[in-house]
Amino acid sequence: MAGVSMSTASRALNCSNSVSEATRKRVMKVAEELNYRSGVERVKRGPNETCSLGAVFPGVGDGFYVEVLNGMIREANLNGVHLIVAFGHGPADEIRLIQEEMRKHNVDGLVVMNVDLPKRFVAWLKQYPMPVVIVDQPCAAKGISSVAMDNRSGAREAMKHLLVDHKYRDIWVLGGPEGTFDSIRRLHGCRLAFEDVGLVWDESCVYTGDFLESGGYQATYEKLMESNGDKPEAIFALNDYMALGAVACLMDMGLKVPEDVAVIGFDDIKLARVIDLTTVQVPASEMGSYAVQQLLNQVEGHANRDEDAVVLPTRLMVRKSCGCHHDDAGMLSMLACRDMDDCAVQM
Repeated sequence: MAGVSMSTASRALNCSNSVSEATRKRVMKVAEELNYRSGVERVKRGPNETCSLGAVFPGVGDGFYVEVLNGMIREANLNGVHLIVAFGHGPADEIRLIQEEMRKHNVDGLVVMNVDLPKRFVAWLKQYPMPVVIVDQPCAAKGISSVAMDNRSGAREAMKHLLVDHKYRDIWVLGGPEGTFDSIRRLHGCRLAFEDVGLVWDESCVYTGDFLESGGYQATYEKLMESNGDKPEAIFALNDYMALGAVACLMDMGLKVPEDVAVIGFDDIKLARVIDLTTVQVPASEMGSYAVQQLLNQVEGHANRDEDAVVLPTRLMVRKSCGCHHDDAGMLSMLACRDMDDCAVQM
């Protein structure tokens, strides 16, 4: 609206000497019309004071979100930056929190965690010079930065491990909630893996789950009942919590992992490493760290958010649950000691 780039607007609002007085006045006029208050107006900083960054999360019950937040906190501490975190209660509340922060401008930059933003809302965000970084949901709109993981390639590599390295053909896929970004991309990766090896993808092998351990248990139980007890060669759960539920169900049905059924997960939560679950490691902490770096670069006028969209790679962590290097004693026996009352099957 002021006829300048976002990085120039940011420098103008922060009184950088690299911006001419005419440009600064033009930017400030537009900011006033939008009821925008710059960080300099908001806080009279001393020479050693730093900025504050905000973050809006859907919640931190999931280990992935905890790792992202830990990465943000570490990066903020390294740079002496204050981090203010708000937790929403559903998509509508998350969007309300974002609007509130943008209008009040209590922070100098904002991280938005895995919120599906309507196109009209993205257009509204772009009115404001305050930098915004979306995490775990690439934004196609020009002018909004993002950092995400390569869900598709991660799932593709994991599925090809089952198809090529183990020659499995009867594979069940436990997906996430319908329409969620991570589940869509991971399912696409599975389909591509089948195409890569010249096999036909069968949608009937997919169960729409909820990314919860109880959902993984329920899905596995229902699939076993539907198949009259015929077991698959492998189960690919599109997150680790559902993989844990699947393993617990298989054990309750008297089946061993991986001797009877192989299991792979996605995310590489801490418990996955303890119980030797083959899974896809995601760069959760790195995503949080990179998001803070992006914001700081934009706040300080060193980067243009129009060009900053990053997708970080995943990594397949091959352990015992897929059938690699397993011993005669079976595996994942630790799960037998876990309390699975919350995974009880709904009859």
